[in-house]
Amino acid sequence: MTAEDERIDVSADGSPLVGRERELALIRASRERPDCTGVVIVGPAGVGKTRLAQAGIAAARADGASVEWAQATRSAATIPLAAFVGVLPPDVGTEDPLGLFRASTDAILARANGHPVVLGLDDADLLDPASAALALHMAMTRSAFVVATVRAGEPCPDAIVALWKDAGARRMDLAQLSEEETVALTEALVRGPVEHVAAHWAFAASAGNPLYLRELVAAALETAALRREEGLWRLHRRPAPGPALAELVSQRLEGLDAAGRDLIALLGLGEPLALDLLSRLTGSAPIAAAEARGLLVVRHEARGDVARLAHPLYGEVALAELSTTRAAALRMRLAAAVDPDPGEALRVTTWLRDAGAAVEPGLLLEAAAQAHRGGDPALASRLAAEAAADGGGDGATLALGMAQAALGRYAEAEVILASLEGSLASPEAALGYLYARVNGLVWGLGRGEEAERLVERAARWWPDAAWRRRLEGMRLMVLSATGRSREAGELADRLAADPELDPMVAPLVASGGAIAWLYAGSTRKAEAMAERALPPPPADERLADRALGGLVAWALVRLESGRDWDELEARVSRIERAAVEAGNRVTAGAAVALLGSLALYRGAPVTAARRLREAGAHLEANDPRGLAVIAAAELAQAEAMVGRVESAQRAREAARLRLGVRPAAWHERTKLARADAWIAAATGELARAAELCRNAAEAASDWPVFQAQLLREALSAGAGPRDVAGPLKAAASRCDSRLAAAYAAHATALAECDGDALLSAARELSAIGAKLAAAEAAAQAGAVQEAAGRLAAASRSAGLSARLQQECEGARTPALGATHPAAAQLTRREREIAEQAARGRSNQEIAAALTISVRTVESHLYHAMTKLGVASRDELGAAVGPVAARTGGR
Repeated sequence: MTAEDERIDVSADGSPLVGRERELALIRASRERPDCTGVVIVGPAGVGKTRLAQAGIAAARADGASVEWAQATRSAATIPLAAFVGVLPPDVGTEDPLGLFRASTDAILARANGHPVVLGLDDADLLDPASAALALHMAMTRSAFVVATVRAGEPCPDAIVALWKDAGARRMDLAQLSEEETVALTEALVRGPVEHVAAHWAFAASAGNPLYLRELVAAALETAALRREEGLWRLHRRPAPGPALAELVSQRLEGLDAAGRDLIALLGLGEPLALDLLSRLTGSAPIAAAEARGLLVVRHEARGDVARLAHPLYGEVALAELSTTRAAALRMRLAAAVDPDPGEALRVTTWLRDAGAAVEPGLLLEAAAQAHRGGDPALASRLAAEAAADGGGDGATLALGMAQAALGRYAEAEVILASLEGSLASPEAALGYLYARVNGLVWGLGRGEEAERLVERAARWWPDAAWRRRLEGMRLMVLSATGRSREAGELADRLAADPELDPMVAPLVASGGAIAWLYAGSTRKAEAMAERALPPPPADERLADRALGGLVAWALVRLESGRDWDELEARVSRIERAAVEAGNRVTAGAAVALLGSLALYRGAPVTAARRLREAGAHLEANDPRGLAVIAAAELAQAEAMVGRVESAQRAREAARLRLGVRPAAWHERTKLARADAWIAAATGELARAAELCRNAAEAASDWPVFQAQLLREALSAGAGPRDVAGPLKAAASRCDSRLAAAYAAHATALAECDGDALLSAARELSAIGAKLAAAEAAAQAGAVQEAAGRLAAASRSAGLSARLQQECEGARTPALGATHPAAAQLTRREREIAEQAARGRSNQEIAAALTISVRTVESHLYHAMTKLGVASRDELGAAVGPVAARTGGR
């Protein structure tokens, strides 16, 4: 059981009680008030009234109370005192109610043996009048504290109503769980984290009803729709409600006539539906009846009155109970009734296809375009393929190729799209075609030169100047994607200054220019361009395919420059949430990948790993921006930073597989080098880790932001500060990144053994949000200050480092390990060998890993153990500091 599981309250039957902490505390507080006689928990079916009451009773028992539990049922409601049959004295007849009340009370008090009595009444709205009167009597005479549950909207005995109206009991109206509470309960039920798609499904399908949620999760687990993969629960398909849940919901629909059931099924197929449209389909009487029973709600929205189901499961269950013929007829009625608006093309197409009806190619193409814009390229591909098979012509071929590109099937997309070259009817169609094809060539296939030649050929498709200006946006895209950052930035400046810049090209100029100037080192200029690349809130929540580049550009500028990380996290989190709710996995994948990168830069590897793993799930089949390789490489780094070496190696292999046969792009190489370096560090190969980072930094000299990051990683991996400080300072001088400047200040201060400057760098890094880097700088400041005899300053620096490390989720680095008091006196090679020995590796294994002789290993190990004052290899784990302890056994 994890620490998180241990924080969850548990009800009497052992099931998790989540989201009811405040209510549970209120029950306990009410018991302690002398003027309160009980608590009556009121709420709809399945909201968790019984579970909360049981938890309240269990808490009372733990506090020393004597508890009694009475369960009312509908079948026993006609039998006097049926609920109390277990406590009735055998010698008192029902003809003497007052004597019976007294005798029953005396019997309960006698059993309590002087302890306070707490009486639980489940489903008290079903109590017979005599039992309800006895409960009221015990409350009013202070013989017992009553905890009762009552179903909202049901008739209730007068005596139970009197409990909260006249007898001093507290009425507690229990609402459905919030989304956050629903997700917490879901994770408690499966005992692990769930991806955001699964979390959204859990809340949307259950509407926060705990009983429904438990049944939904049980059905999803039983059918393997919800599966655990690499520590994360993923939803592979939306599961149908299980038999138990279907029966529960079906009871709620009992009494509906055929028209009423059709109404619920129609809403299940198409909610929300305009009220006037629904009235035309079913008549007004079924709507009024369903609304009165709380099965649907009518709300006034900007487009008029619309009807929605009170709970989404009503529609699913009503549809499941229909015959195939009847369900198809309802779909056909819906499709015929909805206006032929292009915005409704996807819904109408879905109804017709599910009903087995033919769909004309024009409608299929419009539906494919809508699916593509909505972030479902897989559906767009299927619809476009159907349109092509039905004679959709070049338009269907183009839609199919663009959908394949969005799915990351770049080779297939290139074959399809290449067949259309030169045959497109208009510049507008050609521009979208070029965007998809160039995007696939540069991001997916690594064929930048071929993309350039394509743009050059395209200049001859139409002779006018306006078309050639449009193509400059495509050329910018090629330059930016292939790493010619300064050339791309200068082109972006010229295009942005053009008063006749085509609005269709402007987003490409803004996003491409922002990325170009970022990696060229002009992060301020990049920030200004990125603001134009991303639509302002709230329009940014509805990102279409082309705006996706704007999201990536806007976020990367802030991430890599070290500016406004809190704003970055808030905005991208909001976009990711909206994308998940809309089923747009393309945008959701990009957003959660960016959030994972941010967590990694902050020094929160556990959060980073969770987000990057989820990004990989999204990007598995929806990767139009080529982000999957980077997400897998960063996942490898995050896992290595907490010592999960095998998981890190699997993630690194996944990155290699995503590359396929193409070489890594310029921006991917830096991420892969960092992953390799951290895996090396986690296995004790510190010299190799530092060397990998330094070599990658040298190769990244054209991109100072990347170069600064790699050199900082080298420093963290244990590279000598004098070897790193100069190149890092030079890289920072070639860009205006706040983060690069902070990295350079850290390295320079460490090289100069300047404790105060190290502390200043730690505070600047912490202010940016780079907590792990800040923790390293603070720890190093403490070590330098201690060596100088400044013990008070050293203590303060060490305290700051400790506080920062608490936010780093267990991340350990060689740089932190080197500041450990015992390890600080070792040379780098001695520490490297000592850490490997602490993991249980033999001298021969260490020699092979480090490419040195066994005799050299023996010599260094002897000197290390002598300096550390340890007599055996078993003592090394504690002596060489936290890195070995953290990564041991991997």
